[in-house]
Amino acid sequence: FMPEQEGAVGAGSSSSAVMAVGKKAGDTTIQLPGITRPIFTHSFLGLGMDSALRRAADIVRQAHDERESQQRAAAEASGDAALTAATPVLDPCLPTGYTAGDGRQGSADFAACLAIV
Repeated sequence: FMPEQEGAVGAGSSSSAVMAVGKKAGDTTIQLPGITRPIFTHSFLGLGMDSALRRAADIVRQAHDERESQQRAAAEASGDAALTAATPVLDPCLPTGYTAGDGRQGSADFAACLAIV
């Protein structure tokens, strides 16, 4: 424990946790050799890294499916069969050149990724 630190945040696979120096009654107390401190802890189930990545992938696939649906409708209305060809699912949160197991292809667009997450 370093006195200048006030807390920590950790992101696991399926949850994130917050731990901070406690300041109110009811906070848990941690005892280490030579130090006793009140601490506040809370876990946010479903907000871990894997959960966030799954949700971002769902958003990318949903947006892609909506675009393809609109393109098919436009192609049918215009009679242009060339517009109905399937396009790859580009994921801005994956590195360029990477293909995920579900077929998403990385486009490495940090700003677009931030807009999703």
